[in-house]
Amino acid sequence: MSGVEHTDSQHGITVTAEALHAVAEHLSDATARHLPQIFSPATGGRRSKSVGRGMEYEQSRNYVAGDDIRAMDWRLMARTGEPYTRQYAQERARQTILAIDLSASMFFGSRHSLKSWTACQVAAHVGWRVLQAGDQPGWMVANGEHCRFSAPAPRREGLNELFSWLVEDGNRPLPAGAEDSQLNAMLHELVFRQRTAANIILITDFIGLDEQSVSHLQALAARHHLAGIWVHDISEILPWQPGAYPVRRDNHIGTLDTRRRKTADWLSLRQQAHRQRIESLRDQFELTLLEVSCNRDAHTQLRDHWS
Repeated sequence: MSGVEHTDSQHGITVTAEALHAVAEHLSDATARHLPQIFSPATGGRRSKSVGRGMEYEQSRNYVAGDDIRAMDWRLMARTGEPYTRQYAQERARQTILAIDLSASMFFGSRHSLKSWTACQVAAHVGWRVLQAGDQPGWMVANGEHCRFSAPAPRREGLNELFSWLVEDGNRPLPAGAEDSQLNAMLHELVFRQRTAANIILITDFIGLDEQSVSHLQALAARHHLAGIWVHDISEILPWQPGAYPVRRDNHIGTLDTRRRKTADWLSLRQQAHRQRIESLRDQFELTLLEVSCNRDAHTQLRDHWS
């Protein structure tokens, strides 16, 4: 049950393809240069357009005095009788994979928008920036029923399909008994599906972190560079005002009375423990971490992060 009344036309609740496409209008070509700051320089940026001694053969050209003798194309020279130099692409960037968590816990928001809606906006924002940077993203979308994966796809068609998935899963009522968190299922699928080294951006509230999560993240960090965009609500990180709040747990409605000191302290400890777990994983796996509140405009927050 969300903290915001649902109406199909209400901003912050219903995910629409039109709104996701409109995100591109808030971005300029100049902002694309900020995207690689999510990752450390060691992961590499876009593929270099210059040529030299690199990893991947690109073409052969006529030998020019001063060329490195080690780059001579001896086979082509043997066939033609003319000296040729082999050219290489200096570097090919890792693929970028967006992993969007739409677990049951994401369908909550106390003001402005649901975390699930914000996560979809963040995915669109980062996806458009990846395209502006000249790369092609892949993605995984996880909800209470399934994890769906698509490898990097051609420009625009890839985002069109991603947006259709976000609209479908971001507006789907979760079935009774749906798992509270799909985080571990999403991480497990990423380990299994993404074999090529990649920059993986996790868009999630990180609810459901446990020892299994650590194991999955360890496997991912051994091959990929990880970034996390932590989507949270103000009620998950700051003290609550004293009062009696209806809460649901395991399909039972109860009351959380923060006027009681013991209850307020318990809630504060839970908030601190969750942050500490996330920051511990950030340090352990060198995970680049950004925080985005669902209570404010996501695009403004992302622009501030990258400005």
